[in-house]
Amino acid sequence: MDNKVLAGLVLGFLLMVVVAGVLVFNPLKSNTPLDNGMIGTVNQTGNNTTSTNNTGILSSSAPLLNVVPLSSGTSQSSSSVSPSPSPGPTPDPMDNLISLFDAYVTSTFLKASNAGLPGAAVVLIYKGRIVSMNTLGVRDLESGLPVTPDTLFLLASVTKTFSATNVAQQVDKGLMHWNDTVNMYFDNPNEFYLYDPNANANLTIADCLKHTSGMPAAEGDPEAFTFNSSYSQMLYNLRFVLNTSSLGTTHQYNNVMYALGGYSAALANSKSWGDLIKEELLNSLGMNTATTNLTDFLNSPNHATHYITYYDDNGSLIKQPSYPPALDEIGPAGSMGASISQMVNWLNFQMANTGMYNGKIIVSKENLEATRTGYVYTDDKNDTMYGYGWDIDKTHISHAGTIPSSKAFINFYPSSGIGIAILTNEGSMGDAFRMSVYKKLLDLMNGDENTDFWTVFHDTYKPIYEPAPDNPTGPGALTNYEGVYLNDFYGNITIQLENNNLISYYGNNKQPFNLTHWNDTTFVVRSNSDLLTFKDLEDNKYQQLITYTATDYTVNPANMTNTFNRTNST
Repeated sequence: MDNKVLAGLVLGFLLMVVVAGVLVFNPLKSNTPLDNGMIGTVNQTGNNTTSTNNTGILSSSAPLLNVVPLSSGTSQSSSSVSPSPSPGPTPDPMDNLISLFDAYVTSTFLKASNAGLPGAAVVLIYKGRIVSMNTLGVRDLESGLPVTPDTLFLLASVTKTFSATNVAQQVDKGLMHWNDTVNMYFDNPNEFYLYDPNANANLTIADCLKHTSGMPAAEGDPEAFTFNSSYSQMLYNLRFVLNTSSLGTTHQYNNVMYALGGYSAALANSKSWGDLIKEELLNSLGMNTATTNLTDFLNSPNHATHYITYYDDNGSLIKQPSYPPALDEIGPAGSMGASISQMVNWLNFQMANTGMYNGKIIVSKENLEATRTGYVYTDDKNDTMYGYGWDIDKTHISHAGTIPSSKAFINFYPSSGIGIAILTNEGSMGDAFRMSVYKKLLDLMNGDENTDFWTVFHDTYKPIYEPAPDNPTGPGALTNYEGVYLNDFYGNITIQLENNNLISYYGNNKQPFNLTHWNDTTFVVRSNSDLLTFKDLEDNKYQQLITYTATDYTVNPANMTNTFNRTNST
């Protein structure tokens, strides 16, 4: 196979994966009333459409809300009162923002829906009040059931924001400290041991929650999202992984390490993580139907089916229901599900910054603020810092949730009292939709009413279709490829011949992945953007398989790479 063609294919398909470790208000059910001075909207786009129209719309080209940097700790002061008689009540500047925002959300979702996004939900909060909520599209393509305020979506890494607060509750109780070492909780070296002896001895809960463990960024993601490995296997494998930075120095986003913080909290209470966070945090916030595992999520009568989109061999866009990855194994880092109506509670609790909800102390203000304090920069520009499960920018606090089948997002501006949550049930266009809506809100807040971000984000996140090369070399007999290929780090990849087509199964993942011949002994897996190349034909059987999904993070033994060797299994 031409190396340039292969490289182009790899880059194109990996871009699709990289960009692929994010719902609606019913005023009769919400615990958060609408302020009489605010305009509340409920818009639904789907099989049925209902809306309440805004009134008193204010047209203004001036900034609607000045955003004050978080470091200032103050909001914009009011202007002095004019001695001249007022002609009448001044319309709230939020009225125009809401009207423009709602129109943009609706129009942008229609574009996203045409491009592959089945459903979404968006809520906008201002000073503790819901001012806009939109349910959009359907939660399941087969049934056509619409998204509702109570539809559960997977939160993916937005789960981290809850886990950090749950750890803060344990710090309040004196059961944990931020600087406890992890080996106080995971003290069996046969279960947990790091390759770097200094990191192994001194890794703290804080290091896990701010991603400064020294482990490579995204290490463990192929295990969790492709091979569906158990968490115990992921932990054990860490002894073979070379640290790529010194402990406590560099932000390197790692789901396996983050989950250690939440699981340590569970061990400190002798409970499962799911039971602990539901009893101490979710139920206290009125998030009674929120789920902490995939079984409960999928058993909920009102959950969104999640989809992956990709182009098939003919260039047709496919919307495929997704087999959920092993989110339960990294539970504190990404396994929660929640509805948009319940995300309102989470936003209001965070934005109040008191540690209280409905008059009840959930967590101390001190330790709540500890989760939202920036400790390490996440980029070279020093624009954004990471706290314990939160991104802290100069004006706002946020976190995204990203898996191939969904995007979730939560973001709030403490100085202006504005907060937003976005939930979707598809990956690529879910990302394009949430980024377009987020950027539009930011521009509206700063007085720019005329921007539209859909085209740029659609082009950034859309699935990539690469046609097969012209005149490829044939694969030979397909029976030569069948078998089980083993890698000691990742596990097995099983290749089966079904109806004259090759199918791959990764590790414990029960989802079948169709292989399409590309050139010579290389096959493409269009639904997960992988390339599989087979080598060393002996006795009519290939002896090795190389996958581009399985990254090599290992230092010992040397054969723990993306190469899988044939076993005697059939």
